[in-house]
Amino acid sequence: MHNKFIILVLLIFLEFSCYSYGECTGLSEGQVEAVKTPLKKLLEVKDEFDEDGYVPSSISRSIEQLKTGLINLVDARITCEGSDINALAIQQDLSNKLKINQLDEDSAIYGYDLQIVIQKTLGLLVVHLTFGIPCGNDNMLMVYRYRDEAWQRDLIWKSNAYKNIAGAFGDYFDYLLLPSKFNETPKLVVIHGAPWCKSTWSPFTIDVVKLAEDTNPQKILLHKQMISYTGNESDLTLKKLASGFELRMQVGMLDSDLFTRQGIYRYQIIGDKILRVQPVADNVRDFVDEWLTLDNITAVNLVEKSNLHMLSLFQRKLKERYGYYGAVQACHGDGEEYQVTMTFNGTKENDKEDLYYFIVKTTRFGYLLKAISQEADPNCTGPDIMAKK
Repeated sequence: MHNKFIILVLLIFLEFSCYSYGECTGLSEGQVEAVKTPLKKLLEVKDEFDEDGYVPSSISRSIEQLKTGLINLVDARITCEGSDINALAIQQDLSNKLKINQLDEDSAIYGYDLQIVIQKTLGLLVVHLTFGIPCGNDNMLMVYRYRDEAWQRDLIWKSNAYKNIAGAFGDYFDYLLLPSKFNETPKLVVIHGAPWCKSTWSPFTIDVVKLAEDTNPQKILLHKQMISYTGNESDLTLKKLASGFELRMQVGMLDSDLFTRQGIYRYQIIGDKILRVQPVADNVRDFVDEWLTLDNITAVNLVEKSNLHMLSLFQRKLKERYGYYGAVQACHGDGEEYQVTMTFNGTKENDKEDLYYFIVKTTRFGYLLKAISQEADPNCTGPDIMAKK
């Protein structure tokens, strides 16, 4: 009787083990079809592309169904794995289940080039999903952490449903896991553009997101949008720093004749605070151009405190006004100071052009705005150091 009991227990254990393994590695036909059905509909779309980027409602629904199917599929495949998860094996398994390399993508304008990329880094499992749409692609990001004896999805980053391709998280997409202290909830920075067919100028977004923790949902700590020049993606770099991150990219200037400049977006992370720090520009003229586009809170941190109130009023008055730059001249004095000349276009209220002079001083890490005047400083009479730039 005792031997029979042992045999029975062993049979139950083996059956349970096989069931658990099968449950983890085997995805149901329904889960796979929930991805393949909308994907097939998207791949079959022909000649329904509008140059202005309009996305018909039927296609928008299929895109959302595809995203939901992919999320559920990845969840099912990952969340039952143990802590010793093999990211590459799961990536290959999902690709095989969907038979991605067998998809008929000839002449497809939606859903083509579906990719599932899974990486394990710093104890996190990061899943990047992407597929093609007209003039670009759409991207999703999911991040899992192994806690409470299971893999938990603690972040999902994707666009809302869109009626225009510019609503997608695409054109350019990248991310970085950010430095964090021991026992601190991880954060990451995600950057993306917006697909567009008619222009090399595109909206660009920086988001810093804190992963979900227990009952606390994921949280956006920074959301910044700007217009970027997408004519040369090689000029765009995102890198991790010891206490934050830095993004460099080509952005438009208030002087359309100069066209673009290098935008520098360096951020320091202190707990849940994301602070923009110097440098914000490569030269004094670019510094003035950047200062004239900043929000007031950031702008006042880049001026001499003795002139804070006056410069804050000038910033509100001149913010984002277009015009053209004149001479950039060195000034005679104790420290390195420069005068930047800017002629602003007229406004709706007053069509008259306005000439202003900006006095900028160099610091250890960048620049500070010292003064603004409509009269040139007699101490700044050097040659134009940016005459040919």
